[in-house]
Amino acid sequence: MAGKKQKPTKNQKLDPETEDLIKEVREQAQQEQSDHASGQEEPAADRQILGYHQRSIRDQLREQFEEIQELRKRVRQYESGEAVPVVLLDPWMIGISEVPNRTPASLKDEAYQALVESIAMSGVNHQPIKVRPRQEGEQTDRASRGQDVEHVLVVGERRLRACRSQCIRIRALVDSDLDAKTAIVEQVVGNEQRTSLSAYEQARQWQYAMDQGAFRSLRDFASYTGHSISTFRERHRILSLPKKFFDLVGDPSYLSKAEYRRLLHFYVEHEEHFKEEVHQLLEEVGEAKTEKMAQYRVSWLIKAIERGTMENDFQVFHVNGEVAYRQKMLCDGAMVLEIPKKIAKRSSERIEEEIRRILRERDRGENS
Repeated sequence: MAGKKQKPTKNQKLDPETEDLIKEVREQAQQEQSDHASGQEEPAADRQILGYHQRSIRDQLREQFEEIQELRKRVRQYESGEAVPVVLLDPWMIGISEVPNRTPASLKDEAYQALVESIAMSGVNHQPIKVRPRQEGEQTDRASRGQDVEHVLVVGERRLRACRSQCIRIRALVDSDLDAKTAIVEQVVGNEQRTSLSAYEQARQWQYAMDQGAFRSLRDFASYTGHSISTFRERHRILSLPKKFFDLVGDPSYLSKAEYRRLLHFYVEHEEHFKEEVHQLLEEVGEAKTEKMAQYRVSWLIKAIERGTMENDFQVFHVNGEVAYRQKMLCDGAMVLEIPKKIAKRSSERIEEEIRRILRERDRGENS
């Protein structure tokens, strides 16, 4: 643990992150003073704006003012020696809470591999993670395995896992004033300010935060994160997709916001057809192992749904009142014929001739 806090001296060099923070606060303060000195009044037309847009602008201004006040407070804390200390910790003594965050795919992409290489070469994480003391009985990825930990991660899972993989001690900000619920808010907001989560990761984490009461309302959530209520609801709809769909794509983080938006449109319009196509694709091609494979499966799924209902997708031909065969389009675009077992066993020449005749008529119709 850190020893007694020392007040920084004039000659002490500040870390780049703190210098940027102080510079930003000073610039914002100078801008405020300049605006105040100008004495310009708000135009009459603007003062007459009513309704939702006016309240939204006021809320945004209030949030910006509160952010500036918080930045000033942090600068004063640093200058007085009261800032949150940065310490070196054993990464295996920091637990990851049950708050949903990254999926396995996010810990395998190129950005993560580059982070691991950077930490391995420099021997340290330049940007500290943030942790809080672990509460009694609180479950984490380490505590659930019977291993006691002193701290719980707030922000910086990828950095923590990278340091674990390299067995490198990690630089961390220890905030003793954070409780579990406040930490959820900070984690959600922190993720929006850094490497953004995927659409699925956002949906899962945002819903967990609401379930835990970390935000009082959707409006409260919107004011903290900067995302609109409609964006929250759009992300939340992702979680309504059937489980077999997530099995099909392998890792839900493989898909983009645009892909989820299109899939949700088809799911709402053709729910039963959507489920049937997902079930069939899962049996035919199985679970995706890479992002490219997941995108192929989504493309196949959308094309199958766009072709129409199940009855139109699989053309059924009858001979003497019996199903002779079904014409089926596979995911790779190949056309196959499915003949029922009881028909196939008979090896009826008459049925085979009828099938050939139907195919010839179909081919002539396509060429005409």
